[in-house]
Amino acid sequence: MTVLFPLRTQSSQGIRALNKPITILWLIGQYYHNRKTEFTFNEVEPILSDIIKDFTGAPNIVDPFWRLKNDGILSFPNENKIRINKSGGVSIVDLREYGIAGFSNDFLKYIQNYENLVLYCETILDTYFAGSMEEEILFRVALDYRSSGDKTVAIKRRKRDPKFRELVATAYNYQCAICGFHLMLGGSSIANEAAHIKWHSYRGPDTVSNGLLLCNLHHKLFDRGVFTFSKEYKMNLSDKVSSHSEGFKRWLIEYNEKPLLLPRKTDWVPSEDYLQWHRMNVYLG
Repeated sequence: MTVLFPLRTQSSQGIRALNKPITILWLIGQYYHNRKTEFTFNEVEPILSDIIKDFTGAPNIVDPFWRLKNDGILSFPNENKIRINKSGGVSIVDLREYGIAGFSNDFLKYIQNYENLVLYCETILDTYFAGSMEEEILFRVALDYRSSGDKTVAIKRRKRDPKFRELVATAYNYQCAICGFHLMLGGSSIANEAAHIKWHSYRGPDTVSNGLLLCNLHHKLFDRGVFTFSKEYKMNLSDKVSSHSEGFKRWLIEYNEKPLLLPRKTDWVPSEDYLQWHRMNVYLG
């Protein structure tokens, strides 16, 4: 099935492109639970600003909310009262006063079909987010269709190489590349995951040089931009994170500026091209 209403994002790779996908998922969440189809900017701004800030570090809700009209998703009945500046930006003052938006007739008709709604959300997740972020994103935008028990909708997602995890695990000797965690259960390694440095959703390849074997915790924090790695393969912890907990010291401070546990083969070590992508697009430093 062809997915309609593709999003036009600010950048094909930049992490700021997440603002609009988060916005549309939240709006669909409001429809999913409450059949809400009309929104004012004043009600949307405080809620979405917090969510977007948590995931991108940049709480810009003005542009993604306004520009959803260019994707055929929202329409603004008071559009003629909202001024646009010379650089193409929308007046936040006008948006707060006149910014009433509703789903376009075509988009509303589209998501009224449950299969379309799920397909659209899954496509947005698969296109813009790291896999480790998906459940948290759905939780924050109040979209819980995955736990509804409805198995009638089959979702076709971009195929991942099933050998990727095993290749990365073998390269890193089944140990977390940061903390060295390793646990076997019934002969199988558990709690460590093959993380893409350049995200799969941004066409990061399923190659060992684009992978890191990380424990569940470090994988999630890596995908959230809490830390990255330098050209010397040393952890760089973001200045934007802080905590007084012992866990923070134990799992992050202790490893800050420490080198990764690298594979023995040089062609398995993380590619600088992929690390640079992570530093530029994901890291919240």
